[in-house]
Amino acid sequence: MDKGSVLIVEDELWIAKDIKDSLLSEGFAVTDICMSVKEALASIQRTKPNLVFIDINLSGKMDGIALGEVLQEDDLIPYAYITSYTDQLTLERAKNTRPRGYIVKPFRSVDITTSAEIILNNFHKFNTVDTRGIPLPNTTEVPFKIRKTLHFIHRHLEDKISVATLAKISGWKEQHYILNFKKYVGATPYRYVLLVKINRAQALLRETKMPVVQIAHELGFSRHSNFSVNFKNQVGISAQEYRNKHSTL
Repeated sequence: MDKGSVLIVEDELWIAKDIKDSLLSEGFAVTDICMSVKEALASIQRTKPNLVFIDINLSGKMDGIALGEVLQEDDLIPYAYITSYTDQLTLERAKNTRPRGYIVKPFRSVDITTSAEIILNNFHKFNTVDTRGIPLPNTTEVPFKIRKTLHFIHRHLEDKISVATLAKISGWKEQHYILNFKKYVGATPYRYVLLVKINRAQALLRETKMPVVQIAHELGFSRHSNFSVNFKNQVGISAQEYRNKHSTL
C-alpha cells in the first residue's frame, strides 16, 4: 500500500539510498533524490511530494535550512531535517522554520519510517475544518497563512470582508489563496465568512434581545434584506422565526 510520496534531499548518496530503501520497504514512494536546494525546488514543482526529508549540511551556497525556509513560506508540504548537527545555533535556526521532525544521524531505518508515518498522519488528519459549527480551527495542521486569515475573519465579523483582503493578508495571489483555502477549510473564503456570520447571528438571536436589523448591521451586512435572504438560505427559516423557536431568554 502506498503510504505517501517522499522527496529525499541528501548529498551523501549512500545515506540517501539507505533512506530510500527504508521508505520503500514500508510502502512509501520516493519521488526523487536531490543533492542541493536548487535541485530540490525544481523536483518539488515537478513531482509534488507529500513529505520532504532534508539534510541540513548540503553542498553549495544554500544549506537544508534554507530549503526549510522556502517550504515554510508556502506551508503546504511538511518536512523534517535529517542531520548530524545538534549544536544550539543549528537547532535554533532549524526550530525557526517549524519542521515536523528532526532526526539525528546516525539513525535507524525505523526512525525514518516511523517519522514519515507520524508526520503524514498528523499533517493530513485535520486537512479540513468542519464548518457546521464554525469554530475557529485550533490546529497547526491548517497552513499558517490560512490560519492568519481565519483569525482575521473571526476578529472582524462586523466588517465587509473581501477575498482580496484575505488573500493580501496571506501573501498569496487571490486565485492561489482561494484554491488552498477551499482545500484545507472545505469551503470557499466567501462561503466560510458567510457561515461564520450566520452562526454568530444565531447565537445573538438565541442569547440576546438585539433587534434583527441591528444584528444584520453588527455583522457587516449592508442591507437588512441581504442578511434576511442569506440567513433563510442557510438556516431554512427566517431570523425572527429562529429567535421565536430557540431563544433562551
